[in-house]
Amino acid sequence: MQIFRFLVISLMTLGLMVHLGKTIYYGLKTGKIVYSTSSTYCQKSKHPIVFWLLVALFSVVIMFCGYAFEQIAKQTVLAYKNISSQ
Repeated sequence: MQIFRFLVISLMTLGLMVHLGKTIYYGLKTGKIVYSTSSTYCQKSKHPIVFWLLVALFSVVIMFCGYAFEQIAKQTVLAYKNISSQ
């Protein structure tokens, strides 16, 4: 059961991290960051404060996903160590 939980949470967090990472990368590269839908974007030249707030928000979400992934990995490793030591 632990391994199933680990796989589900890993796929969710890593998938979100990759998606937001690509969004930030292309936003910094082109000066337009996409949010909400694929056709809704914020231009750095027109709305610089909103642009940087979106970059900061997406970065914080990536950090939280990384933290969640780390915690579930630690719990899974500890659970299997306890099972194998019994």
